[in-house]
Amino acid sequence: MRYCTKCGASNDDFAQFCTSCQAQLGPVPGYQPMQSVNQQAMTDWKALGADKKMAAGICGILLGSLGIHKFILGYTTEV
Repeated sequence: MRYCTKCGASNDDFAQFCTSCQAQLGPVPGYQPMQSVNQQAMTDWKALGADKKMAAGICGILLGSLGIHKFILGYTTEV
């Protein structure tokens, strides 16, 4: 249950407006609209190194024995 900050009436958990006074309720805690999730997913691929995979692939084919492709992807230690 969510309570209105203006009149104190109880509302459904995902209600956007109060059923009693029609005041707009704040955002639902912990709820992310689908647009925000998609926007975050669009930027996460850069953090995972997807923008470097093409360069690393070409370096891996041409200069694979030197290991430059591993350095481009961020692998700086030998395992």
